Amino acid sequence: MDLELVSPTDLTLRFKDEVEVKVHANVMQECSGFFRAMYKSGMKEATSNQVELEEPSEEWKPVLKILYHQIAIQEEDIEKLLPLVDKYEIHSLAPQLASVARDWTGEKPLAQKLGSHFLMYGYNDIVRPWIPTAPSKVLVKWMDHATDVSILQIALKEMYRREQVGVKASNTVREVQALVQAGVLLTVQSVTRWRVMYVISVVCCANCVEAYSQIHKKHTPTFG
Repeated sequence: MDLELVSPTDLTLRFKDEVEVKVHANVMQECSGFFRAMYKSGMKEATSNQVELEEPSEEWKPVLKILYHQIAIQEEDIEKLLPLVDKYEIHSLAPQLASVARDWTGEKPLAQKLGSHFLMYGYNDIVRPWIPTAPSKVLVKWMDHATDVSILQIALKEMYRREQVGVKASNTVREVQALVQAGVLLTVQSVTRWRVMYVISVVCCANCVEAYSQIHKKHTPTFG
């Protein structure tokens, strides 16, 4: 595969179709969490300077071209790139992906696929406008990857709105009990208990956390 890579190279990528490409270990570590972890842990691949990859070379070719030659990502290529970006934690592509996706809405299938990726890497401003138009099942997935409590708050408020249950800063313990009994909180099954409780403590009042904890004991099987 002719990638016109500068030399010297010190790492060989061997693909499923037995094609081999020589790259730079420092470049791969800088752009990929997978390769960074591989070298940090001292795996045999790091010492042998050869990595066996499960994908055919054609799937990796656009990724390597973008990394080495700073080629702009095209919207039609995102669906092909995304599995590799997620699997190998190629965080360096996030800015380009964000640039392409900035004008999308949460109704766009590619936006729904990219939302979790952006949230993991802190591109909250891209995802925030998508929340009102994203399907509820997508919001649940996004909340599970969000690291910013403001995104969790906005997403939970949107889910409450869809259930026609208002959330106010002055919520009382009784109102939170009503929310739980209505099943609104219990439908957020993939969000861990502590994350839901933390958001409740911010969105509502501090006393609500204890109330939710008590009610939760009766509904434990509902949570994953």
